[in-house]
Amino acid sequence: MEKEIKIYSVCEYAGHSINNAGIVNLNLVFDYSELANVIQMMQLLNEDIEVFCKIGKDTKKIGNFGIKDIKINSNGESKIKLSSLVHSVEISVINELIEQDNIKIALKSEINA
Repeated sequence: MEKEIKIYSVCEYAGHSINNAGIVNLNLVFDYSELANVIQMMQLLNEDIEVFCKIGKDTKKIGNFGIKDIKINSNGESKIKLSSLVHSVEISVINELIEQDNIKIALKSEINA
């Protein structure tokens, strides 16, 4: 039985990279106030995740990702690295994130419950 999971949070863009193999890594940073949402994101490990963001009044799909890495420091700040193939990502939307301060994001996935 599949269960749809939706997690909404606020984060900051912390860079992205694309390597020669066409793998895109997107880095996001979450404040302590978002720690409960980050803990919820752990249930999305090893799942395909649709990631959306709100830029201005528009909601845009960033792409389909998997969680590559989650780190939580002693101050409760969390760093999450999302990974995907370049053909599953809207690079133009990622480039728009560079100019944003607080990014509202939504992560959606279906997990086996």
